[in-house]
Amino acid sequence: MENVYLNLLNLYSRHSTAFKTPLEDFTTEIFASILLKDDQLLNSFMNDVLKIDGEQFKIKTQQQYELEDEQDCIIDIVIYNESTICFLENKVNSREGYRQLERYKSVLNSLEGQRKVFLRYCTKYYDLKEISGVDFCQIRWRDVYLFLKITMIMLLFGIF
Repeated sequence: MENVYLNLLNLYSRHSTAFKTPLEDFTTEIFASILLKDDQLLNSFMNDVLKIDGEQFKIKTQQQYELEDEQDCIIDIVIYNESTICFLENKVNSREGYRQLERYKSVLNSLEGQRKVFLRYCTKYYDLKEISGVDFCQIRWRDVYLFLKITMIMLLFGIF
């Protein structure tokens, strides 16, 4: 992943014809850059918050995947290692796009067999979804906040 400042600038450039760049894109880039600062932090987020076992994870943001006969998918955060891939869709002040999670599931199912696949949905507000046919779990931004807060406290006391 490139420099966070370049990623944020690219977001602005990509949306220059629109009235504003979505808050969730900025939030995604900043959050991903925090996770990238420390391998143990990223592994802990995956294991404890997203409930996905493993280590040596890597992150990509704003990744585009093509779907035949469907609108392409731009995944907010893709977290992966040799055996696992997780799509993490973030929502701040917006709702799911048309069949968005179903399309993400289709992409993940096409990758099944190559890696274990996971779909995670992070929202600011309660937005219950039921997605079958893929390992799906929802979290809230408050879960991310609590994870970062507890991690910072542990760092201060030398426990992390």
